[in-house]
Amino acid sequence: MIGSPDIGGFPIELQSSTDCSKPASNRRPSFSDSKMKKSPQSGSQSIKNLRKVLDEIDVNKDGWKEKIIDFVYDEFSVQNEERNMCETRETTSKMFYFGNGSDSESGPSTPTQESCPSLLDIAPTQDRTIDDLTKDLKEERPLRDGDFLRLLNRGVIKSRELEEKVKEKERAVAIRREFVAPKLLNNLPYKGYNYDMVMNSCCENVIGFMPIPMGTAGPLKINCRNVFVPMATTEGALIASTNRGCSAIFKAGGVTSRVFDDKMTRAPVVQMRCLDDCLKLKSWISIEENFQKIKKEFDQTSRFANLLKIETTIDGSILFIKFFAKTGDAMGMNMVSKGCSSAMKYLKDQFPEMKVLSLSGNLCVDKKAAAINWIQGRGKSVAAECSFSDKLVSSIFRTTPRDLVEAANAKLNVGSSRAGTLGGQNCHAANIVAAIFLATGQDAAQVVSSSMCSTKIEVDDKDGDLKVSCTMPVMEVGTVGGGTILGPQRDCLKMLECEGPNETSPGANAARLAEVICGAVLAGEISLLASLTTDELVDSHMKLNRSRMNLYSSPSSLMVPNTQSKDQRNPPIPTSPNQIRQKRNSESMRPGCANIL
Repeated sequence: MIGSPDIGGFPIELQSSTDCSKPASNRRPSFSDSKMKKSPQSGSQSIKNLRKVLDEIDVNKDGWKEKIIDFVYDEFSVQNEERNMCETRETTSKMFYFGNGSDSESGPSTPTQESCPSLLDIAPTQDRTIDDLTKDLKEERPLRDGDFLRLLNRGVIKSRELEEKVKEKERAVAIRREFVAPKLLNNLPYKGYNYDMVMNSCCENVIGFMPIPMGTAGPLKINCRNVFVPMATTEGALIASTNRGCSAIFKAGGVTSRVFDDKMTRAPVVQMRCLDDCLKLKSWISIEENFQKIKKEFDQTSRFANLLKIETTIDGSILFIKFFAKTGDAMGMNMVSKGCSSAMKYLKDQFPEMKVLSLSGNLCVDKKAAAINWIQGRGKSVAAECSFSDKLVSSIFRTTPRDLVEAANAKLNVGSSRAGTLGGQNCHAANIVAAIFLATGQDAAQVVSSSMCSTKIEVDDKDGDLKVSCTMPVMEVGTVGGGTILGPQRDCLKMLECEGPNETSPGANAARLAEVICGAVLAGEISLLASLTTDELVDSHMKLNRSRMNLYSSPSSLMVPNTQSKDQRNPPIPTSPNQIRQKRNSESMRPGCANIL
């Protein structure tokens, strides 16, 4: 053991790794080596000292908060001059834990993630003044983690500046975690991540990364090719249901999916002096020669930008100028925005009286369910269809085509219309879209529009087969840029055979992704509708989407004494499948997070 100081009554033990037999100058100092202003006090003595300080403080005078902060730092802080105890720290099974005062080397009863440091791994230092630390910061001299944390606490540096000041990105993330949420992020990992791909690309003020369970549905036979569809989700039964739909599609011969339109939009809004000026600008843009001039300015901003057309909409003296463009394999929002910015500068030169109010006038429309996109389309407009025989429907879905058609008409057509949904003529398209978006690095906010879907189910009068189709006119996806640059998301795109740009046919990879998503949506739609028709939805969710872990104790259960006998508290555990099924059916729903569907 390296040391076992007693900080505030909570012993902290450090288990050394196998490579700590280095000279003292090259290894992390132990707590016993630390040069603290005060040696740690016992818990009771620390409380007495704190009460004494509080009694002496006059809250009506300035600086009373600083006195308390300084006392707490002096009394309870411990120093760590380096982040890593030794080179092999990554292989140490448990770095820090709050012990019980014994010499036992066993860890806590509740496992913690090895990648997350404890609070005491990084603590504000107190052996130097703020002025000295600030001077070293300006002169770019080396500072300890605790020094940076203290500078953050005093407002000398901002959280967003850590990567620039610290230089090492993972170290900056570790310091920021202790600044924004001390002791609260033990289960949020941060080590071993490629932050070079994140900074200035995907996220700011980074404190780690969020693990989401990943599963696959499939194989999905789509356009004569089989793929396993990656899905990131926390909703139990979703992948199982989609997988059943994929199985039915495979046995039916596969799903046909096609992109039938491709265009990204951006609609700047400008203010003219009067209505006549609006009409003048509108007329000028509609002339083909002038459009080609605008197109030249637009297309030169990217080798993949291809302006297709411009539409204008007048509202009094306000004019919306909507650009439609192809963007290759990128989703295209940044590309179109950059092209619009260049085009608007050119228009400003031609019409000096024009005032650009906003580069986006919400007529685009981005990240909002809108009728104009439902009608005109945005991004990739895609449709998928598949036919299922009567026998296949009966064997896999345990229902009939006629029953499915009746349920679909009542739910998808009548129900959605009565509810006033926009693009909501589907069962749960957003479930599949969101799961694949997260897995493949798409813009999660665009699920709101990309999941707009019309699911159509009918019976063929000739052979009685069930015909299912899904039409999604606003599939905003890409295979380059955004979250697709991250390693895990790139791997998921490789699974779908559409990673990165298509050099020979720009836009083909993004179109492939849109087609796969639409095909997977069809699989999820037919499976869920069948579950609703046969009344199997609740049973499947009880089995696959009902956590039985009691993470949050009910306050009422803590207050009411347990009067049950030992036999009542520990009933015999059912062993046979029939016993388990009977027990599950007999259980009553009790209020609590674990019982929410």
